Amino acid sequence: MEYNIAVIPGDGIGVDVIREAVRVLDKVGEAFGHTFHYEYRLVGGCCIDKYGVPIQEETLRVCEGCDAILFGAAGGPQWDHLPREQRPERGLAALRRHFELFCNLRPAKLYDAICDASPLNEGLVEQGFDLMLIRNLIGGIYFGEKGTRQGKYGPEAYDVECYSAYEAERVARRAFAVARQRGNQVTSIDKSNALESSRLWRDTVTRVHDAEFADVRLDHLLVDQAALELVRRLTVKGAIGCIMEFYGDGVAALSVSERQTIANMTIEMGATTGVFPSDAETLRFLTAQQRGEDYLPLAADPGCVYDRTLTVDLAALEPLVAEPSMPDKVRPARECAAVKPVSVFIGSCTNASYSDIARAAAVLKGRKVHPDVDCTVAPGSRQVLAQLLADGVIADLVASGARILECACGPLHRRGPDPGVSHRLGPHLQPQLPRPLRQQRRRGLPGLAGDRRRHRRHRTHHRPPGPDGRERPRRHPGAGRLAHRRFRLHPPL
Repeated sequence: MEYNIAVIPGDGIGVDVIREAVRVLDKVGEAFGHTFHYEYRLVGGCCIDKYGVPIQEETLRVCEGCDAILFGAAGGPQWDHLPREQRPERGLAALRRHFELFCNLRPAKLYDAICDASPLNEGLVEQGFDLMLIRNLIGGIYFGEKGTRQGKYGPEAYDVECYSAYEAERVARRAFAVARQRGNQVTSIDKSNALESSRLWRDTVTRVHDAEFADVRLDHLLVDQAALELVRRLTVKGAIGCIMEFYGDGVAALSVSERQTIANMTIEMGATTGVFPSDAETLRFLTAQQRGEDYLPLAADPGCVYDRTLTVDLAALEPLVAEPSMPDKVRPARECAAVKPVSVFIGSCTNASYSDIARAAAVLKGRKVHPDVDCTVAPGSRQVLAQLLADGVIADLVASGARILECACGPLHRRGPDPGVSHRLGPHLQPQLPRPLRQQRRRGLPGLAGDRRRHRRHRTHHRPPGPDGRERPRRHPGAGRLAHRRFRLHPPL
């Protein structure tokens, strides 16, 4: 097929963009058997420089005889001094008004090939996004009455925003039609809490939706909240600001401690909290804790609606591990078989129940922790620790070479075991030096928490000049002892 296209590069980057767009069209024609005939015209600042006007009447007539218009950009700082009616942008406005180009479709989609060039944060890039922004082009404040006048406080300017129901209807219909081909959801953005025109806009969009597009989800959003809403939906962590509720047959099979672990991990996804139903398993747990009278059955309301629903087949899951340094860097455990561990930590606020630690102890019973590996255990509560002691589980762990910490989240807050092996705990851990190494600390061994040379380099201030006129540096009073005071050494059990 043959098509006539009016090509208007315009100003600035528009020239470069349109040149490449024409090359793409030529390739499309070769691939699909089309022929494109191009009519090049000037609009914008370049037209002002050559003809003294932002657009010629002849250009409008040429565009009327074409099948499409390929437009670049209009305007630039070199024309900012011109009166409003003579500015380059008036040429683009004339095209929109002449051809009733009322709807602007702006897709925003991130492709894998350009992820590395995106200025957005890593989590957002990894999650990806696909939006269609739909905007009214020839109504509202841009095309309303404008002018200047002498006001109460001197010269003033005004721009009148006026919308008709007809203008809102046609944009709304186009938005709903596009949504049916995509995610079947429309968010209408306005300023209805302050502007009468926005109140008409919201009422009209709602009326069109209810009468013609009831199958499409419609949300309304104030314009000053739009940016925050986009961030909420597309954030680095997909559950930020959400409450995650778990339900299903798989949930019923989980113990309370297993549910606690999952609920705790929802925080790693940015959620506000994780919620499980209060069911027979909950009652069994509370009864064992002599708190059966506190039981209250809780479940989701029938017919409740969720923002998103994710289904996980527990039977199909294989063992997974999270690699440093983000919890969402997950790989199957089988792919990490060749990784040599140097530090193993069991417990704290996650996976710290009696059954979790007892299973680990059963694996270690009768064996020894490898001399190149640090193995530490932190029971989740005093009750768990007492039961582990009573059942001999702690004795089995200690006999294998594991170290027992207090019932707290110490290692998660950079408080770990005896740091005589701190170089194996990673660069972010600086626990207190044990007694045998205090003499070594005084020597200032590089890399240890009490390295005086490092503190001298970063924490110095100066005395007034001495009798010889030379300024002498003085160490910060706490240098060399800062790390020593920061952490408490817990003796082995």
